[in-house]
Amino acid sequence: MRFSLGAWWLLLLLLLLSTLRQCSLPVKAFSVASSSSPGRNRNTAVRTLSSSHLFQSLSNTPDAAVHVAESVQPSVVLVTPKGVRNMTARGSGFILKQEDVPDAVVLAAKRKNDDGGTYIITSAHVALPGYSIEIARPSANFSDRTANPMPATVVARNATLDLALLWTKESLSDEDSGIGLTLCQNVPPVGTLAFAHGHPASRLRGPAMTSGIVCGVADGLGVPDDYDDQRPQRQPTSNNDATIFVVTDAAMSGGMSGGPLVDSTGAVLGVNALIRPDLRALGNYAVSSLEVLNFLKSIPLLESSKENVSEVGKFQIWLYNDPMNKKARVSGILNSVASLDGDKANEVMMEAHSTGRGMVGQYKDQATAESIYRSLREQDLLVEME
Repeated sequence: MRFSLGAWWLLLLLLLLSTLRQCSLPVKAFSVASSSSPGRNRNTAVRTLSSSHLFQSLSNTPDAAVHVAESVQPSVVLVTPKGVRNMTARGSGFILKQEDVPDAVVLAAKRKNDDGGTYIITSAHVALPGYSIEIARPSANFSDRTANPMPATVVARNATLDLALLWTKESLSDEDSGIGLTLCQNVPPVGTLAFAHGHPASRLRGPAMTSGIVCGVADGLGVPDDYDDQRPQRQPTSNNDATIFVVTDAAMSGGMSGGPLVDSTGAVLGVNALIRPDLRALGNYAVSSLEVLNFLKSIPLLESSKENVSEVGKFQIWLYNDPMNKKARVSGILNSVASLDGDKANEVMMEAHSTGRGMVGQYKDQATAESIYRSLREQDLLVEME
């Protein structure tokens, strides 16, 4: 059958009108006044309001994220542990609000003439045993990567939870400055907005921030058997199946360990701990703030146990295991520098080798303890003074 030219034009016109009508349907469906059906009016009204609310929420998200960064990042510090033989590492931490520091910890500090100052949470694998610790805050206007570094001491360390509490004599946290973060008192529900902060190993000015959601909460890592060979070294949490972790898809990278994972209000949900490559985007783990609260509450117990053990003096020097040092060399240094006889030097060395640390001695006089401590470090031994 053959069509005339006029028939072709008529067919094209009908197709055009049909297309225009179809294109106009979505506009009419979202218009409250376009339908005469009361039920349909309610449905389309809900859809219109929901769409408007969603659009408004999405448009406000960038400003909300900027607010989180501005309120949290001044409290995020760079933590630099320095070991012997010029070994250095890199990590992050965050300043605690004073009200989250247990009174017993403050009292213990006063007894050591360490009144005042600032307390900082980080990861135990950042505050490595036997390493000296420096912290640095972002400069006020982020024109430089960090402000001047300052020394910090390890108040307490829990390798099982992968948490450590640091102290510096500089008073950095107060109500007027707004510096210092608060720990969340409960486990966040899945879907909570989450922002990870820290100092990645890069040339970024100040700390970085990534965003995502809380994907879940894990009791331990639950790593598969075939993942054992892939675990990074010095991950004390890898052997614990009870630690509460907040799992997030907010990206983390090397150097961000010890930094805070916060919600949209700036409350700390957890402490950045590790990345599981086998889970890809779901492999970012943070030690729950509940674990941090329990860790802080346990510190007074740790302090009292030290006092009960300390019958000779309150200044203790501990030797930590160092695979790079030969056993005979370590024993010889303990003998010549710390004046330990051969049997005692071997005992301390073997205790550090088998359990991770051994007590070199306890001293009543602080100057004597500090002199021995410095001399042992000069000989490249991993030691700490408590």
